[in-house]
Amino acid sequence: PPPMTAAAPPPASSGAAASSSPPAIVRRDLSDGVDGLIGEIKRAATSWSAQNSTHTGHICLEALDVCGVSLPDADTTKLFESLTRLQVGARRIMLAGNGITDAAISALSNYLWHSPEPLWELSICDNRITERGVEELLRCLFNHPSHPPRLPSGSQPSGGGPGFALRLDLRNNCVEDVDAMLMRVESQGGSKVQLIRTATDGPAPQPASDASQPLPYLWVFLPRVFEQRREDRKEKVDKREKKDKKEKVDKKDRKDKEREREKDKDREKDKERDREKDKERDREKDKE
Repeated sequence: PPPMTAAAPPPASSGAAASSSPPAIVRRDLSDGVDGLIGEIKRAATSWSAQNSTHTGHICLEALDVCGVSLPDADTTKLFESLTRLQVGARRIMLAGNGITDAAISALSNYLWHSPEPLWELSICDNRITERGVEELLRCLFNHPSHPPRLPSGSQPSGGGPGFALRLDLRNNCVEDVDAMLMRVESQGGSKVQLIRTATDGPAPQPASDASQPLPYLWVFLPRVFEQRREDRKEKVDKREKKDKKEKVDKKDRKDKEREREKDKDREKDKERDREKDKERDREKDKE
């Protein structure tokens, strides 16, 4: 086939999309809680799967967008555990602005590992994720048989065409040294890893030139990845400095107490010597 010119996967479908397109779940509040969200996903997926399926034969969402709904780690974990049990995949997952940590990323990675559907895009910006969570996620993708994703092709709307890089938005998290983290991942995977980072939103890497082109095991586009939370880094430095200062004070206190104990021992020894001297004098007097 001719070279692909698209620089990114097709846009998410809207509610007015054709019935063959997977449903998109978009929430901007969780007034009914995470259980209400899970129920909505289950109903939408069941309705769509009654007449459709992806090329893997599984249920899939076009997008799961729950940005800025104050979804804590515990609810995020419950959400992805439920999706794993329901065997519902998702092409795009948007979790920006929820304040989630590495604990939620562990649940997400486990969900992705058990999902047969390839992930096209993941937004986890504006959270509190560290290097540990990011590396766990990248390890999952590296080993996943459906990564990198592929463009739609003919009778296989979910894949089968040329591969492309997954877009991963990691901005404004708590990654202290982005370069060191990415270089660590690249050194472990060698030529099988391609992590494309840019200082702006793009351009995204072009898809593979044809469907038969060998793909890297891990192919990820990381726009603006170097934009991390400065205040969190400063907070960590401040905490470390306070901890160091406290440790110094505690160490000094321990030394002072130890010196006092030694002085007390010396004073007790002096007293004991004085008592012995007094006894010796008394014995001498008795002899006289």
